[in-house]
Amino acid sequence: MRIWLIDDDDIYKFATSRSIKSEFSDSSVDTFNDGEEALQHFATLKEGPLESIPDIVLLDINMPIMNGWEFLEKYSEHVGGLVKLPRIYMVTSSVNDWDMERASDNELLTGYVSKPLSRETIRKLYADQI
Repeated sequence: MRIWLIDDDDIYKFATSRSIKSEFSDSSVDTFNDGEEALQHFATLKEGPLESIPDIVLLDINMPIMNGWEFLEKYSEHVGGLVKLPRIYMVTSSVNDWDMERASDNELLTGYVSKPLSRETIRKLYADQI
């Protein structure tokens, strides 16, 4: 399974990558510092092999340069040519009801999860039970 972590917090990315790999050793985790960096990489996936498309994207809401909501707006322009669509989860330490409501209304999002991700949450993400 291929996972993308789009987040500006290096400690979170390190800890989450490590948890994912210890739980599922066959997984691949790519990290991006902001939405713009991830979008630039998404643009190259239309020509790449199916395996290069992530299965899961863990997208932080609050990031510099391009936040999670801005990423989703631009991402919608890139999905047309993709062979498969990743499951995108909005990930945040915020407990803002407005963010949760906005996430539930966004058809590009599979779900909304809180930081830090527990091993149980990681297992649920893999099983597509969130």
